[in-house]
Amino acid sequence: MSRTINITMYDMVDETKKAVLGDVLMDELKAIHECVEDVPAINSKLHQVKATTDEINSRLAVIESVVKDHERDIKGLKQRAA
Repeated sequence: MSRTINITMYDMVDETKKAVLGDVLMDELKAIHECVEDVPAINSKLHQVKATTDEINSRLAVIESVVKDHERDIKGLKQRAA
């Protein structure tokens, strides 16, 4: 028959507490470092997306202008034909 032993922070010696908390802190710092490590790559991709979006918006403005010109021309032609 096996016994489960529950050890709480109160049962640990101060040095053991420091070691455990140090390990936990290091794990959390590693996780934060991994997240922060990705930020420059994400930032670069974000700038690429913004540049592409700006280019699309510029092209869309040209298309909208052409469509308005064509609509005006068609309206004028319809009035002349009537």
